[in-house]
Amino acid sequence: MSQNPHQVFKSVEDYGRWASYILQCDLIEGLASDEKERAKQALEYLRVVFGESFLKRAIAQGHPLIGLFRNCAPWTRLKLIGLAESLEAMRGAENFKMILKRIKDVPKMGAEGKFTDGYSVLQTAHQFFRVGLQVCFVSEKGSRKKPDIKLSDKETGEEVYVEGSALHISAEVKRIQDVNRYVFFLVSGAMAEAQLTIYGEMPKSFNESHAPNLVKQISEVIAEVKASGELRELIDEYIVAGVAPRRKLEQLNQWAAERGFSQDLAGPPMIFSEISRVQRKIREKLAQLPNDKPGIIVIPDLGGFLFHFYDLSLIISELEKQVSGYPNLLAIVLSQGYADEPLSDIVLEKSGPHIIINRLVAGCIKEPIAIVRNQAFALNVSQSMLAKISRAFS
Repeated sequence: MSQNPHQVFKSVEDYGRWASYILQCDLIEGLASDEKERAKQALEYLRVVFGESFLKRAIAQGHPLIGLFRNCAPWTRLKLIGLAESLEAMRGAENFKMILKRIKDVPKMGAEGKFTDGYSVLQTAHQFFRVGLQVCFVSEKGSRKKPDIKLSDKETGEEVYVEGSALHISAEVKRIQDVNRYVFFLVSGAMAEAQLTIYGEMPKSFNESHAPNLVKQISEVIAEVKASGELRELIDEYIVAGVAPRRKLEQLNQWAAERGFSQDLAGPPMIFSEISRVQRKIREKLAQLPNDKPGIIVIPDLGGFLFHFYDLSLIISELEKQVSGYPNLLAIVLSQGYADEPLSDIVLEKSGPHIIINRLVAGCIKEPIAIVRNQAFALNVSQSMLAKISRAFS
């Protein structure tokens, strides 16, 4: 009989105690016995590194890592194992404390990027460390911006510099999502309470000031439908919708079909410019790489839109054109999510000189990593170093 992994939390205070999460590991289905032991060891290690009070502060102030603790899916424990192993492996690297501080400190309002960039730099460094390269986290001191990581190969004496920066969800898309969430939460609650159904779409986006008026209009239509028992339409600049009692669902289905609507309420369209946003970030990061040493730019897509809305061949083609004038840039590493250790199977693909790594999470969800080689790269790099860089992400 399966056990509820949340049963270890007897009080609100238990969510801020390391011991609760350590005990919980044994109750998480989907973790093998050895993974449960590794997860417990990882939590004990993080407890020492982050401090006993970290979880309480993280919950109170919204630290990004708290989501991995509160979610008891097996993959979250594997991520915490990976974090502990990365911290342990890299603690001897030069300027490690600088990266640890970025990850450990609770970000101030609007400063989550400091954590995400720090976490990404740590995981990227660990990937290179695992293939035998020496890692130095470059000090932030000084007025000139510098790359995040210096890699050294003891066998060849070569140095390669790495600059990383996460691609977050754009401010405009986040604004639209927040407004949508507000409207859909209120509308779905009102519909459920009145036992009504709404189909339609919102043909254009709107800002926060219009959202209360839109909800008011929908509420008025709900009242009309409840009073009449008949389907009613709402046609406005920002919404075209039909509302009907559930007993008249067939009539509402026909109404939606005649207008080409799905059997749902679709939010306003969102315009994505993810490729141009990646290119802008690359331009910023190129300025931080030395001209006389090979450089790599690592960009994890944390917004989740880049790989979902653009064909990978188009992404690679656009980046190839952009970097052709930079002979010091060896490669760009793009990943869906952090470029940390793959959670499951790996499928390697070749796309000309580029490498595509498909990480299969839970055996089915693709999380690609694309290593885009710059064909205009003109500095000397040994085949040994190139092989290690390729192996770091596969």
